[in-house]
Amino acid sequence: MTTTPETLTELRETIAGYGPIVDTSADQFAHNVVSLTLMLIAKEHGKAAANEAIDDYDLEDKGWHKHEEATDG
Repeated sequence: MTTTPETLTELRETIAGYGPIVDTSADQFAHNVVSLTLMLIAKEHGKAAANEAIDDYDLEDKGWHKHEEATDG
């Protein structure tokens, strides 16, 4: 039985492993894994945590965009 990572550290480790090989032939599913992991981070740990991962792993250069933060208004 497989379990999904639960902690923010585990999720970030997933991105660290797959981020560098996005758009290479090393793993055809890397883009999907990174996208789903970012969505899970945003859902479970907040948009700011997902945005931080995008910055830390230079994912904007690979096509990901930061989540807009909610504003009071």
